Amino acid sequence: MKIPPRSILLLFFFQIAFVKFSLSQDTLQLRSAEIIIGKIITIDDTEISYKLSTDLNGPTYIIRKSKVLYIFLESGTVINYSNQSFEITEKRAAQLAKLNKYKNSIKWEVLSSISNDICFGYERHLFKNRTIELKVAYIGAGNENIEGRYHSKGYFIKLGYKFIEPNTQSVRSIYGSYLKPEIGFQNSKSTIYISLPHSSY
Repeated sequence: MKIPPRSILLLFFFQIAFVKFSLSQDTLQLRSAEIIIGKIITIDDTEISYKLSTDLNGPTYIIRKSKVLYIFLESGTVINYSNQSFEITEKRAAQLAKLNKYKNSIKWEVLSSISNDICFGYERHLFKNRTIELKVAYIGAGNENIEGRYHSKGYFIKLGYKFIEPNTQSVRSIYGSYLKPEIGFQNSKSTIYISLPHSSY
């Protein structure tokens, strides 16, 4: 069967257009040989989120890194996962998934006892890499009336908003490298105990 030259020419231009379209998007090549063309949103420790090229305003999809062989970015960068083992990260992902439903954390600052204070904190996960934290402390809980030493009594309250660096959190977004601007209020007073010498005759 002879194919008309015009059909060959149309097929040639179609292939060029398809290649050009693919290069203008991010491409995921899966280990199952499936190809996904779209726009990558984020690349985390264990997951990759993306939008399909046919619906960039549509929903965001998430796929495990362990299922991906290569990522071809629009910029021309190629990310190779062919030689990486995801045994540890998969285990961590399972732990994170188990703890994913917990959004609240109550903490006790152990080191606060060194300065004779008691400090408790409450942290709530708002959304990815963002938490809000409240700290309340009683100052001078363990102070004793020792002569010649200052003794502080009071309390302080701090409220901070935590910006956690991506890919550093260990459990949801409760821990990790972060920037946390905060405001605080403190009310305390200090006293010193001095015993005056006395003599009896």
